[in-house]
Amino acid sequence: MVEGSSPSRPTIFSFRFLLRCFQNAAPTAEPSRKQHDYARHSAAHAPKDAANTLKAPAPLLLTQGTAARLLPSLLVGCGMATRVRLKRRQSPPKYTSPLPAGRKSIEEQLRLIRQGIYYYRDGDVVLYRRPDSQIWQCRYKMLDGTWQRQTTGHRNRVDAALTACHRYDEARFRQRHGLGPERRRFSDVATVVLTELRKDLAAGTGKKVYRDYCQAIERYLLPYFGSKNIDNIKPQDILEFERWRNERLGKAPAHSTLLTYAAAWQRCVDTAKTRGWLTEKQSVGRLTVQGRKGVARPGFTAGEVERLRDFMATWATATVPIKLKERELRVMLRDYVELLLLTGMRHGTEAMGLEWRHCEWYCDASGQKYLRIRAAAKLARDC
Repeated sequence: MVEGSSPSRPTIFSFRFLLRCFQNAAPTAEPSRKQHDYARHSAAHAPKDAANTLKAPAPLLLTQGTAARLLPSLLVGCGMATRVRLKRRQSPPKYTSPLPAGRKSIEEQLRLIRQGIYYYRDGDVVLYRRPDSQIWQCRYKMLDGTWQRQTTGHRNRVDAALTACHRYDEARFRQRHGLGPERRRFSDVATVVLTELRKDLAAGTGKKVYRDYCQAIERYLLPYFGSKNIDNIKPQDILEFERWRNERLGKAPAHSTLLTYAAAWQRCVDTAKTRGWLTEKQSVGRLTVQGRKGVARPGFTAGEVERLRDFMATWATATVPIKLKERELRVMLRDYVELLLLTGMRHGTEAMGLEWRHCEWYCDASGQKYLRIRAAAKLARDC
């Protein structure tokens, strides 16, 4: 902008207007048609002398920078202005778009690279090494925002990056199609289940049937399904397993036995779904529970009970040379058998939980005194 000559009210001209006026006052860049005709006529009749040849006036080319330097002196010389002050147009501030979510700046990436951490796929794949290992580890982000961690198995960073990106693409593909993000073998699932069952048993919070689950997994499920992927087990595989198991048992299993196998199998499937190795959309077959009806073991007759009590009385107090601990165990076993026979208490759960506070004296209507034992308090059973 240029201020005019009036001191009280300066006139402001735009730079584009003054530049147009200056170019109109300057010589034209191209000669007129009359000048062209005159030059052509002179060149035809004049002597052939290069110095006398009429030349067209040279065009005047002005850039914006040159015009900006010449305009102040021109305006002052023509009296159009007494003071000239050029104002530059303020350019709008540059807009820097924020980084996408998860993407790190160049400085942050360089700092992480110096620490041995590399980012790929816009930060969704991270490659790093543990302090105590030379093998590259990776973690990649799933569609739901969760992170999966795996080892690449490579010491070379380029090979490890290719492996990590391949697993990232495969996991995203499987998740979009309703599959688990990673594939696991049945042996991996069985190892986790066995660890959980034994931990519950050691803590005292597990059920007694957990031991049967462990035996079913170790003797039958793990040897047959161990090398197969948990998401590739089809109903046909389960039918073949049941035939193989029955041949190994040597007989048709009872209904209660089949229930144990089915419960152990379902525990493995539920654990795989909890760990994210199976999705709800992936259906895994169930084991058959239809078997022969179990036959109860026969009880003792009255004669067998008398013979057993007589034998244990002499067996517990025998004078054979045995250790003191074994002698005490014989007496305890005799009393334990007597307690079960006279009360009808179940061995195991009811008898092992018996304490002194469960015993009390009881008198009936006739005044007869009895010892009443309350076994299995949750069942409120009187013996």
